[in-house]
Amino acid sequence: MSVVVPPGEVVALLGNNGAGKSTTLRTISGLHRASAGQIYLEGGRISHLAPREIVQLGISHVPEGRLIFPELTVLDNLKMGAYVRKGLPKEGLDYVLETFPVLGQILHRRGGALSGGQQQMLAIARGLVAQPKVLLLDEPSLGLAPIVVHAIAGVLEQLRTTGLSILLVEQNAELALRLANWGYVLANGRVTVSGAAASLVADDEVRRSYLGI
Repeated sequence: MSVVVPPGEVVALLGNNGAGKSTTLRTISGLHRASAGQIYLEGGRISHLAPREIVQLGISHVPEGRLIFPELTVLDNLKMGAYVRKGLPKEGLDYVLETFPVLGQILHRRGGALSGGQQQMLAIARGLVAQPKVLLLDEPSLGLAPIVVHAIAGVLEQLRTTGLSILLVEQNAELALRLANWGYVLANGRVTVSGAAASLVADDEVRRSYLGI
């Protein structure tokens, strides 16, 4: 079964640890090579392309664990996210600072000096400055306090209204399905269940296995 991310929608990838969720994102972004199947963006095959080329086509990957550059300032981290644009466009910077106003107050602070929540905001902002068509977002709530998770969820709800497509990997299945239009459940790298987010919330197996209900 194929995983499809329609324009302007949030699609959640669910599954237990080791199910292949992060590997799926890394394969889409070109960090892993697909052993089978193909990956398409707007009808064009991208499975054979290098990560830089995939970013240029409009896919940004925000990895698990944030992986910001701790010795660089917030501003320089953002510039790294826009390297394929040959410089940080003003409209790109304005957009992420409007989305994450707190970053505008700490532009010259080193990434390693930020709180976990600020680092996650920076990681997402770094993915957005390239002005992607599709955002691959891996475990954005990992290790964050509930109040910060709530703030990140609010940002994702806001992004959903902009026409950006988001493929979301999130261990917090309840949060993921609240944000998503559609969801897929993976096991051993294969889709075992899929459906509208509301239908997955109502699915007894999904509720027992992933929502703890």
